[in-house]
Amino acid sequence: MIDYSSKMYRVTFFYGILLMLLLSVPTQGQRGIPLVKNFGTVDYGAGIQNWQIAQDSRGLIYIANNFGLLEYDGHLWRNYGAPSGTKVRCLTVSADDKVYVGSQGDFGYFAPNVQGTLQFTSLADSLPADKRNFDETWRVFQDGDKVFFCTFRQIFVYQNDKIWKILDPQAPLEPSFYVNHRLYVLLKGVGLMQYKGDKLEPLPDTEKLAQSSISAIIPYSQQQILITTFQNGIWLYDGHKLERWQTPAAPLLEPAIINDALLLKNGHFAFGTQSEGLIITDRNGVLQQQLTKERGFNNRTVLSLFQDSSDNLWVGMNNGISFVELSAPFRLLNEQAGLPGTGYTALLHHDTLYLGTNNGLYMLDASHAVPELVPGTRGQVYSIAQHGRHVLMGHHNGAFRISNQKAEPLYKASGFWMFKPLRQHPDKLIGGTYNGLTLFESTAADNQPRHLKALTGLEESARLMEQATDGSIWMVHGYKGAYNIRLSPNADSIVSAKHYNTSDGFPSNNRINVYRIENDLIFPAETGIYRYNTSTDRFVLDEKFTRLLGADNHVEIMKDDAFGNIYYVSSREIGMLRKDPVKGYIKETSQFNRLLGLLNDDLQNLTVLSDHSILLGAKEGFVHYNPFEQGSGDASFKTLIRTVQTTSGGDSLLYGGHGKGKSHSPELSHNANSLKFSFASTSYDALSRPRYQYYLEPYEQSWSAWTNQNEKEYTNLPEGKYTFHVRSQNSLGQESQEALYTLTILPPWYRTAWAYSLYVFVASAMLLLLLQFQHRRHKKEKDHIVRRQEEELSLRDTQLEEVARKSEEEINRLRNEKLLAEVEHKNRELATQTMSIITKNEFITDIKENLSSISKKSTNREVMQELQKIVRDIERTIDVDIDWEHFQYHFDQVHGDFSSRLRSSFPNLSPQEIKLCTYLRLNLSTKEIAQLLNISVRGVEISRYRLRKKLGLNREENLTDFMLKF
Repeated sequence: MIDYSSKMYRVTFFYGILLMLLLSVPTQGQRGIPLVKNFGTVDYGAGIQNWQIAQDSRGLIYIANNFGLLEYDGHLWRNYGAPSGTKVRCLTVSADDKVYVGSQGDFGYFAPNVQGTLQFTSLADSLPADKRNFDETWRVFQDGDKVFFCTFRQIFVYQNDKIWKILDPQAPLEPSFYVNHRLYVLLKGVGLMQYKGDKLEPLPDTEKLAQSSISAIIPYSQQQILITTFQNGIWLYDGHKLERWQTPAAPLLEPAIINDALLLKNGHFAFGTQSEGLIITDRNGVLQQQLTKERGFNNRTVLSLFQDSSDNLWVGMNNGISFVELSAPFRLLNEQAGLPGTGYTALLHHDTLYLGTNNGLYMLDASHAVPELVPGTRGQVYSIAQHGRHVLMGHHNGAFRISNQKAEPLYKASGFWMFKPLRQHPDKLIGGTYNGLTLFESTAADNQPRHLKALTGLEESARLMEQATDGSIWMVHGYKGAYNIRLSPNADSIVSAKHYNTSDGFPSNNRINVYRIENDLIFPAETGIYRYNTSTDRFVLDEKFTRLLGADNHVEIMKDDAFGNIYYVSSREIGMLRKDPVKGYIKETSQFNRLLGLLNDDLQNLTVLSDHSILLGAKEGFVHYNPFEQGSGDASFKTLIRTVQTTSGGDSLLYGGHGKGKSHSPELSHNANSLKFSFASTSYDALSRPRYQYYLEPYEQSWSAWTNQNEKEYTNLPEGKYTFHVRSQNSLGQESQEALYTLTILPPWYRTAWAYSLYVFVASAMLLLLLQFQHRRHKKEKDHIVRRQEEELSLRDTQLEEVARKSEEEINRLRNEKLLAEVEHKNRELATQTMSIITKNEFITDIKENLSSISKKSTNREVMQELQKIVRDIERTIDVDIDWEHFQYHFDQVHGDFSSRLRSSFPNLSPQEIKLCTYLRLNLSTKEIAQLLNISVRGVEISRYRLRKKLGLNREENLTDFMLKF
């Protein structure tokens, strides 16, 4: 009887599946160990046990850990410890990315605060005091707007921001489960219950589970659920009937103690066990994959399982966390899969897979539990080839035939590289050795090859060779170029071996290879791909393949498959040229380049086993690739800005990576103008890291080059509004949408709006003052110029006035002299006239006196009367002789209207006194005046005295001088 629980059975079963699926359709079974990335406590910085895993809408991974809530963004782990310091046992993430958690003696949720950092809010604090002693919260589920916190005593229902219902069955509760929008609870001693109508109702035919402990409940079909227990097996339940799940994997699963189970998106079931790691079966219970401490994991106890949005599996361990790329088309055949050493060659022959490593040749078929070392092959294996029904091996110790699961020597030599059958001679093979070529021949009887002889004529290492259509053999050397070898007609000797090097068209003699592609020979050189031109006997560049693979790219190995697709490994990339009937070859490298760090970098190997199985030689074993499982990747992955910090004067957190709120568009002071951004991509990958591009708008105008660095720092940014842009690219070349963060750096106080207003005001005032100063200066200058001009004009005017004055004086002098002359002339005339009158009066007076004397002497009365009458007439003539008005008119013209001025100044003067003043003005003597006034001299003197008094002259003043000056 077979012991299904034995380790030997499980391993044999696994490799049987492996071999079967290498030979069968590509959608079945496992082909090795999937890509796994293990995280230890040192990596994530928390406790060893990880109880439950979830993912939010942005792709962040959350894990309930002994030390708190873990968060992983693909680059860094964060640990949000519960305020009470207790272990977080369970979690779920809501549609609005609140993380509801349950822990020891507490439950609540984490949500971002205004700074963008997750902050815990306890909901248990709102419970009545008699309901607080609920011990541990082991499960939390969300159903619409309700959240169920399940403990071992009660179930608390949270809705509308409050605990609105408490389910207390008054009996011990086992952990609860939420499946297909139904909440299941195992009531100890009763059976399985379902939450309906705000109460728990028992389910029929579940009493069998009353004393069991359920570890998981998952969907099995639309009507059935799959129930796993810790010690009572696996069950199927359809709502009415409970029955055991009959499965081929039961002997492996049931003793392993299942801790958690998960329905995968491809319909398979994943089981996390206590002692056997992760076990994956199909829905019929057929084993598909097992990962444990000996196979991919660092621990054998699985506590929790979660499949993310990219179909990858997250595994919470009793000591650590593992990430499994279930969706990737790659599997590893390495020492953990039972194959030690570096992979160099492989061959699928009938039902047996041969794998050549540096430790020997291993074979795997249905009769072997693990890859088994073929006896006699220990050491370096270089090649494995099929010749008819025989398997031949090139080994460091020579050439061998594999027969009856052991190696039989064909040719003992120090180093045998490969076998090459001759097309024109099907019974012959050429062997390449460290020192040249050797010949093998098989007989018609058994078709078994035998060594014939070593071929002379070429003693170079023959690691790689191909036969041309003309029958010649092209052999390439690692650093000496290529050789064209022509054999004799019966192929038993070398006729010629022509050497080709840089003088024949190669760019160098190093690293030249030869492969048959498209049924023609191509020669990848150190740079570029070449073909042999028979007409010129030279090597020429193959434009098509050089363009596809790159002129500066050294191709190590190329192989094509039955569909015309070409796989290649080069110095800088791994890829496939996919044959397209319209476009020709389409180059695909993105998903292959993840393997660069795994592949063997010496004597690279690439083996096309079938249309769905490609093996690549790796540093540890082989990498298996299935082209039919391309892996779509996760085109919806996001780039997240995880932190924004100011680094001016020490780090200060602006944004903690969650939510937006106030922290997503802050205004910073000018002295906080040095910033550090960190970012991450939620495209999770076991082998490679995402690449990032970023730029700070408007500080930078274009995207940066792609880089693996997930931080960018800026220093001494000027003031302004900035938007940081970042995007990521995963290993498949897919790009995420941009993540943005906007902030504003305020100007220093001296560059603020109010400062500029002040500057404008001060500048305006200064400008005004300057204008005023300029105006005043200009005015002053103008006034100075005007004043100078005025002074010049004044000087000119003065000079002109002086000239005019002098002229005027001269004119006045001349005029005065003339006037004086005229005055003197008129005075003389007046004096002459006056003297004439005086003389006439004297004469007349003498005549009068004589007549008066005669009259007195005359005795004749009549004569006397006539004489007296004449005397009287003379007297009258003397009184009127002088024409005073006529005299005064001419006098005033000469003496400036003297009479009028005198009357105006002294209105009390009599006409006789006016006459006296006039005569005094003429400077006449008293006697002359007496005669003119017809008074005595004494009378004149009296009149002068009276006149002085009226004029107010003192005794010292001369009356005549006064009149002359007046």
